[in-house]
Amino acid sequence: MKKGDIVIYQVSDADSEIIKHNHVSELPAIVVQVWTDITVNLKVFCDGPNDAWKTSVMRGDEPGQWYIPGD
Repeated sequence: MKKGDIVIYQVSDADSEIIKHNHVSELPAIVVQVWTDITVNLKVFCDGPNDAWKTSVMRGDEPGQWYIPGD
């Protein structure tokens, strides 16, 4: 995992209205900071004029986590 990688962010109920407004369960995101192999900061790309920044997001299969497409 490195800065600039594209991942999929899984939307959770705790996310901001900006993210939840998209009415989807997954959104593309770009890694903007790598903390560990499984923890990163993300810029989440919403379907609209606003994007969202998520910090210290862990890799996994649950809402509020991210995964690599194709894994």
